[in-house]
Amino acid sequence: MQGAVGEYGSAYLNEMLPLAGVVLTIRNGPNVGRSTVSDSAGRFALSDLVPGTFTVRMTKDGYQAQDETVSLTQDETIRVIIVRNCEPWPSEIVALMARLPLPDRLCLVRMPSNQPSNYVPSQRVVYYRSPAPIRIGNGEIYSMAHEICHARQHRVLLDAGFPDPAHDGEFIPNWIATAEGRSFLEITGWRFLGGSPTNHDSWTRGCESAWEDCEAFQNPLEDNAEVCTTYYDPARSWPPPNDLFGLAPLRAQWAERWLPRR
Repeated sequence: MQGAVGEYGSAYLNEMLPLAGVVLTIRNGPNVGRSTVSDSAGRFALSDLVPGTFTVRMTKDGYQAQDETVSLTQDETIRVIIVRNCEPWPSEIVALMARLPLPDRLCLVRMPSNQPSNYVPSQRVVYYRSPAPIRIGNGEIYSMAHEICHARQHRVLLDAGFPDPAHDGEFIPNWIATAEGRSFLEITGWRFLGGSPTNHDSWTRGCESAWEDCEAFQNPLEDNAEVCTTYYDPARSWPPPNDLFGLAPLRAQWAERWLPRR
């Protein structure tokens, strides 16, 4: 068995940063107790294993322990992403999370990166990406709230019977197939033109003249997360003006119907 272990290095989930010093230990079966450590490129290898199905546990200081099931029939190659330890949620975000139905065990992780922040449904992790430590200010709170609203969309998918989305290519079409998603498209005027649902050119935007940065929204999923964030306004002042009812009455009408009251 060989492979590589790392963490997500970009908001687009297309880059794995290798991790050295990850201990991989077989937890059960005829190979129980066999272990190895990843090198500077995140690579690892265990030779002469008895074929079968077993669990490999990965541990590293500062990271959550993770189990991976391996079915070994020959020289198996695996690629594993592990997650840093969770950071405490700011009180403003805790208050927002108490209002919204969300997936269980949401985790906040800071990544020292200039990439956009993002929510990864398969991990239930909000990645707050900043080169500096989290400072509790309006911009940070608003950014986290936007990702929490993506987590709420994830809960809508789960309640509708969809599995965890592996990426946006599954997230968007499944969400707009829910009653809530269809309603948002209907009331806001978003239309899918064909192609990849994550591509900006695949959608025609439904804008309201006063809705800030409407042209910047890539797709209805992002627009909807911003509607949710502005509706609850956890920062109360960012970005100004921040009144959904004054900026976008149609979106406010949707929020009043589908989101728990503020």
